[in-house]
Amino acid sequence: MVLLLGCFLQLNPLYAASDKALFSNLEKALEQPEQVYRLKLARQTFDKLPPEIAKFKNLEELSLMKCRNLDLSDAFEKLAALPHLKKLDISWGLHRELPENIGDLQHLEELNLRDNQFKILPAGIGKLKKLKAINLNRSKYLGLTNAFQQLSQCPNLVRLDFASSQLYRLPSEIGRLKKLEILVLDNNDLTNLPAGISKLTALKSVSLKRNKNLVLDQLFKKLSGLPSLEILNLETCEIVGLPTDISVLKNIKTLNLKGNRLSQLPDNIGQMESLEVLLLGYDFLGGRMNRIAELPASMGDLANLRELDVSGNLISKLPGSINDLQNLKVLNLSVNKFLKFPNIKKLTQLEKLVLSINRINKIPSWIGTFTELREFIMDGDYFTVASFKIKALPSSFTQLNKLEVLSLNDQVIEALPDDIDRLERLRVLNLRNNLLAALPDNFGNLKALRQLNLGTNELLQLPQSFSRLSTLEELDISFNWPIGMAHVAKITYQLPHLKKLNISYLRISQLLLDEMIEKLPGCKITYKSVNEINFR
Repeated sequence: MVLLLGCFLQLNPLYAASDKALFSNLEKALEQPEQVYRLKLARQTFDKLPPEIAKFKNLEELSLMKCRNLDLSDAFEKLAALPHLKKLDISWGLHRELPENIGDLQHLEELNLRDNQFKILPAGIGKLKKLKAINLNRSKYLGLTNAFQQLSQCPNLVRLDFASSQLYRLPSEIGRLKKLEILVLDNNDLTNLPAGISKLTALKSVSLKRNKNLVLDQLFKKLSGLPSLEILNLETCEIVGLPTDISVLKNIKTLNLKGNRLSQLPDNIGQMESLEVLLLGYDFLGGRMNRIAELPASMGDLANLRELDVSGNLISKLPGSINDLQNLKVLNLSVNKFLKFPNIKKLTQLEKLVLSINRINKIPSWIGTFTELREFIMDGDYFTVASFKIKALPSSFTQLNKLEVLSLNDQVIEALPDDIDRLERLRVLNLRNNLLAALPDNFGNLKALRQLNLGTNELLQLPQSFSRLSTLEELDISFNWPIGMAHVAKITYQLPHLKKLNISYLRISQLLLDEMIEKLPGCKITYKSVNEINFR
C-alpha cells in the first residue's frame, strides 16, 4: 500500500496537506486576518456569510461544509472579492440550486459539491477557467448530460469525483473533458464506460471501486485505448474471474483487485509488462477476500513489479519464478496457508515483508541477507497453537541494520537476540503476547526506538539500560503480572519524551500510581485494575 499511496499523491497534488494553520473559529481568525489562509466554518446556522469575511484578503481555503441554511448566491458575491481563494467546500449542504454567480470565483482550483441536491450545473461553472478538481460525490439528482456539457467549459479540469451517485451509465459527453487525468466513479452501478472515454488521452487514473456489475472484457477493451492510463481500481467489484485478454492493459502500472471473488489469475498476467503494483488482498475491513490458491508461473515475468499484495488468499506455496522479481520492494503474504517460510531468498531488495497470520514456526537464517528490509511484520493470532508459531529469531536477524519496524505480536518468543542493539534504526517494536521473561541488558542501546509494545509477556523487570531510550514515546507493558512496578516507575521517570504509557492489569498501589501521574505530567497513563478483569 505504500507505493499505491505514493502513486495516488503524485496524481493528486491538490489533495496534499497544507502546512498553513487552519482556523476554525471566526472570532479568533479576526484577531489576525492577514494570517488567515485556511478557514473552516462548518456546521454554521447562519443564512448569510458574515461580512467580516472580506477582511481575509489572503484566504486560500474555505470550508462551509454542512452550512445548510446558507444563501449561496450571497456567499459567492462576498467571496468573489477574495483574490486568492483557491479551494471552496460547500459539501453536505443539501443545497438544491447552485447559483449562476459561482462563476465569479475566478481563482477557484478546487470545488467540493459533495452531498447536495443539485439537478443542473449552471453555465457559470464554465467561467472557472482555473478549476482543476471538482467533487460531485453523492450527486444522485444531477443531470449527467448537462453536467458534462458545463464541465467541458473548464479547460484545466484534471480531477472529477462522481462516486456514490447511483450512476448506471455515463454519457459520451465525458469525452469533452480533454485534460481529465483522474476519474473517480466508485460505488455506482456501471457495467461499462461510454465510447467517449477513448477521447480522454490524458486520463491517468480510473477508480471503479464497488461497481458490482462490470462487464470486464468490454471495459478492458475501452481502457486499452487510453495511452496515459496507469492506475485502475477495481476493488470490491464482486469479480469472480478476469478476462484472458487482460494483457491488453499494457500501460497499467497499478491494478487494484482487492476484496473480490477471484480464485485464479490468467496465465498471461505476466504480459502486463508495465505493472508495478498488484493488489489482490482483502478489503479494508477484511469482509471480502479473494480465494486464490496458486499464482501462475508467469508472475515472474512482471519485471517492473514493486509491490505485490496477496493477503487473505489460500496460498500455501509460491512459484519459483517469484524470485525473478528483482525490483520487488513490498510483499504482503499475510492471512494465507503457509506452513513454512516461503522460498523468497533471492528477493534481497525487499523493503517491506508481511507474513502475519500464517502457520509458520521458523524464520530461516537467510533472512539476514535482506539488508534493505525496513519493515518486517509477522504477527500471529491468539487462537493458533504454539507449534505453528515463532519461538525464536535466528542469530542472523540482527544483520537487518536498516530495519525500522518489527512486529511479532502473538508468537511464543522466549528471548530476544543478545545483540538486538545492532538494529540501530528500529523505531517501532511490537512484541505483544509472547513469552519474554527478560530483555537483553543492552536493550537501551536502541536509540531510535519510539514505540514499544511488550504487553502480555512474563517480564520480571526492565533492564537498567532501558532508561537510555531517550526517544521512546509510547510504551505498553500491560499484563506483565510478575513485573516490579516500583522499579518500572523509576525507569519511566528517566524517559524524557514518553507520551503514552499502558500499565493496565499490573500490581500497583494507588500511592505509586498517583506518584507516576504526578511525575509524568506530559504522559497519558492508561491503567485498569486487575480487579476489573472478567474471567467469565
